[in-house]
Amino acid sequence: MRTRALLTVVAVLGWAGLWGCQGKGVALKLDMDPPSVTPAEAQAFSGQVRGVEPQLTLNGAPVPLKEGRFEVTEPLKQGDNVFTFVLSAKPGADKAAEQKTDRYEVKRVPQEVFDAEHFYSTSGSMNGTQRSSSGGLLADKAEGRLQADELSGSRLEEYGHENRPPRDGMPLDIRLSVGEGRVKVSVKPEQGPVASAVASPGTPATLQASAELHHRKYTVRLEALDGKPARKVDLQVRY
Repeated sequence: MRTRALLTVVAVLGWAGLWGCQGKGVALKLDMDPPSVTPAEAQAFSGQVRGVEPQLTLNGAPVPLKEGRFEVTEPLKQGDNVFTFVLSAKPGADKAAEQKTDRYEVKRVPQEVFDAEHFYSTSGSMNGTQRSSSGGLLADKAEGRLQADELSGSRLEEYGHENRPPRDGMPLDIRLSVGEGRVKVSVKPEQGPVASAVASPGTPATLQASAELHHRKYTVRLEALDGKPARKVDLQVRY
């Protein structure tokens, strides 16, 4: 009975809501950690706080809270950017206020520098993944499919084909759909700029581009956007 009750609460609130309900003390939790390096012009943060009468600031400026949750977007300058969250709240109604400080560093670099030096560097996770493939050995074409319940941050998916030349790039035909959030899919060619497309709920992304050979594999990069994990990710790659 206890397990059934817990599952019911999760279904209504989600794990994030459960974190706020069951935990004790003063705490701050981001939905997704920011990247350490990015070419983006701004960085989005979203998350929730725990405690009685919470007050939250980011680099000294107040951050509005709604039922313990917050969303804020900050511009990024070229180079190092430091973001300091300070949460002040009581761990209980009859307790004295406490402070919790979380600090994040994000380095903004030009797009061409990111593509050249950081494209294959990722920090994130995928949960509830299922992978399937067809073709491959002795076949002219191959297909790979990734389905994930959740994507947080950025991840790489790699593909190989025994009957295709290991150089000159691999033409990829990509389709990406998501049920929640936004995801950027990118491919790095041997020459020229990185090719990218963004998928959002109800608007799948399609991309046709050639991928360079990297560590004897052809790579597709996935990145959850807007400071939030993406859910129900479905990636199909034909090559």
